[in-house]
Amino acid sequence: MFRIYLTQYPSFREVQLKPELKYHNVTIDLDKVTLVEPPLVSERDIIEYDWSFHRVVVSKGVGDRFPRPNSFGTPFVVVANGQRCYLGGIWTSVSSVGTHLPIIDEMDARDDCFEIQLGYPGRWDTLQDPREDSRIYKTLKQLGKLKCTQ
Repeated sequence: MFRIYLTQYPSFREVQLKPELKYHNVTIDLDKVTLVEPPLVSERDIIEYDWSFHRVVVSKGVGDRFPRPNSFGTPFVVVANGQRCYLGGIWTSVSSVGTHLPIIDEMDARDDCFEIQLGYPGRWDTLQDPREDSRIYKTLKQLGKLKCTQ
């Protein structure tokens, strides 16, 4: 099972007000985050996941499910085989607020494809990349959704 869930927080502004999550300290207890059903994206929606670029090709119409985030971003959690792997955010490229978390730029997300980028604006190379989680890789491979390119 591979899923991307929205959380009970409509934006990272609310996450910042929850000190137990420690958003700016990078240590976030994902077990304390309530996930919203149904998932934003599930393995049934995914046609292909390009591991090299973390580009996800999805069924037509999936991109329409993405919320329009405010400048603080909308939190999501990636789950593989029932394990919460990382927190990310749906972001808008007109935001003046940066983040070290993986993001999906809602302005680049198309009806049938989106990319999970590391950080906004631009890549934060000094941090470990949570998208490279072996649990996600194994799950996508078992599901037959994985593509590796360079």
